[in-house]
Amino acid sequence: MKKKVITGILIAAVLLGAAAWGITRSSGSRESAGAAVPVISVASLGGEEAGISNRFSGVVETQKKKKLKLDPEKTVKEILVSEGEHVNENDALFIYDTQKTELEIAQKELEKEKLNSSIAAANEQIAQLNDQLNKGNLSSADRMTMNAQIMENQTSIAQAEYDLKAADAEIAGMKASIKNATVRSPMAGTLEKVEDPELITDPEGDFITIVAEGDFRVKGTLSEQSIGVIYEGLEMLVRSRVDADKVWKGTVVSIENRQQEDEESDMMDSGMGEMASRYSFYVSIDSRDGLMLGQHVTLEPFLGEMEGLVIPCGYLNYDETGNIFVYGVDKPGDKLEKRPVELGEEYPDQGMVQILSGLSETDYVAWPENGDCTEGAATTANSFADPGSEG
Repeated sequence: MKKKVITGILIAAVLLGAAAWGITRSSGSRESAGAAVPVISVASLGGEEAGISNRFSGVVETQKKKKLKLDPEKTVKEILVSEGEHVNENDALFIYDTQKTELEIAQKELEKEKLNSSIAAANEQIAQLNDQLNKGNLSSADRMTMNAQIMENQTSIAQAEYDLKAADAEIAGMKASIKNATVRSPMAGTLEKVEDPELITDPEGDFITIVAEGDFRVKGTLSEQSIGVIYEGLEMLVRSRVDADKVWKGTVVSIENRQQEDEESDMMDSGMGEMASRYSFYVSIDSRDGLMLGQHVTLEPFLGEMEGLVIPCGYLNYDETGNIFVYGVDKPGDKLEKRPVELGEEYPDQGMVQILSGLSETDYVAWPENGDCTEGAATTANSFADPGSEG
């Protein structure tokens, strides 16, 4: 028995069937009773086509970005990279101008010389005062004055020594700044943004933004109609737009708050538009092999594997004796028939049931709640398109 991967949240039992009924009811308001009953292919309800009704647009991006800001006390001398360029970890990005810092170091060195000279002068004066005190022929008042001068010089020496240590620390910091004047990339990635330093007026503004190479995720977009389809923790399939056979698996990790976007309405003739709600959601990918940053993909829910031919449970009917049947035809345009079916495995989480016999993928079925759905009724192809589809 073959396996089929169901690639959408299969609400076809409600969406497709209700649409079929709605189409008939709408046409019934314009035409006589007994209008043709819309039918839909069995393959589109339970086969690979089922995921199309819940398919969303997406783009591959990275979860990790690094934003570098400028030191407001420094000036950029040279930028070594440009936007869109790939860099490796520790690659040089730009160089700060060190001329101002070098001048400040020279100024601090002069200050140190002055401090050392003042310390030497104070020590010499202390020595002279001690020599005079040792002669022993001074009055008490003179001794008190000299002792006060010695203490004053000792205080001056202590302050100068403190200032010397502070100057040494400042010089060490400035020398380190010169040594680190070349700013390097903290990680491998692509330069998403490189701003002109002269145009950055906000001290907190970003100068360079680096997008990491790894940790890819997919950003998807969905509409108000399909917001209930996606939830955190839902497994998703990511498909290449170029090659549908290339598929990656992932999980919805977050859904952003609603954002309003202007969209053209069907009433543009009146010069008015309507606000449409759009949501962004993010899918973490199990493997990034074969994916590229910025690649456009499609996203669809994945709920596991089902055996054989499956259809939504809502298409099942029960006659007076309890036998199960569906309203079906070989092709649109044929007269509607009651077709007994044999059931197999049930998939309650997906609202699906396996059909062992009575239907094939090439058959068409009608939504039983349609008021015109009776044996012998005329049929027509269901032209319903799910409003939740995002591409």
